[in-house]
Amino acid sequence: MQNLAKFIQNHFWIFFIGGIILGISAPEHSSSLRFLLEPALVLILLLVFLKLELKEIFRGMKNWKLMSYLTFLFMIAIPVITYFLFAFVDQTLAVGFLLLAAMPPGTATPALTDLVKGNSSLSMSILIICCLLSPFTIPLLFQILPTETLNLETGDMFWKLAMLIFIPLILSIPLKKYFNNTIQKAIPYFSAINVLIIFFFIYIAIGPESSFIISNIDQVIWQIVLLYVFFIVLHFIGYVTCFKKNKEDKIAITVSNAYMNNGLAIILATLFFPTPIIILTVLSELPWCTLLGPFKKIMKQ
Repeated sequence: MQNLAKFIQNHFWIFFIGGIILGISAPEHSSSLRFLLEPALVLILLLVFLKLELKEIFRGMKNWKLMSYLTFLFMIAIPVITYFLFAFVDQTLAVGFLLLAAMPPGTATPALTDLVKGNSSLSMSILIICCLLSPFTIPLLFQILPTETLNLETGDMFWKLAMLIFIPLILSIPLKKYFNNTIQKAIPYFSAINVLIIFFFIYIAIGPESSFIISNIDQVIWQIVLLYVFFIVLHFIGYVTCFKKNKEDKIAITVSNAYMNNGLAIILATLFFPTPIIILTVLSELPWCTLLGPFKKIMKQ
């Protein structure tokens, strides 16, 4: 069973791309399952929080200057710059890329950091701090930036984010207290379980949009190209932003910056944004899934 779990974890990209392919080719049941998107994300975050030890957060917080700098860079500065750069091209693209850039690091970033031989403890600290701040920073960005044409209810967005982030955090506390032995035995399988949940998550999210993707294939290809460029730039910014740090720390910062929680972006897009932005967030799974391999090879050189 552990070998199967390791295979799923190490080949996560196969399952993520498989979810996209299945959603486009067999979308029949995806719409009826869309109500599962939010519970799926809560379960993913719950498994992350169950693995977390509070001392890991406090260890990261000791270097408060670095954490403050990275938090501001990832959650405020880069999203704002992203929005204004894409606003020169297209307003819808600007909002879509702002949504992606504003996300906290993905729940898998500590595991991804470990795969590339980076500092997974630093990655975990960045993940948790950004995750806990995201219910405040994401609505703030959409409040202060000129996105009025969308008529977003940023208050509703705040409460939705707060529930999605804090409910699994609160649930994890009594579960770890009363079922800690069982949880410790199950932890080696958590990453594989999350990969399978994300597979179904992607299928459910992309299925209802399959007809739009097929009928607008030229537009979709153009968006995929832009997404790859965007993700590559995020890798570069992440690696050079703390150039005095050692290689392991720079890898952790890079992964935290480039591999955002696009599952959360998909849910917010589904709830608050029009179809083109939903498509963009779903398509972001492609560079998210495929760029870690080339990045790992570059880091070996």
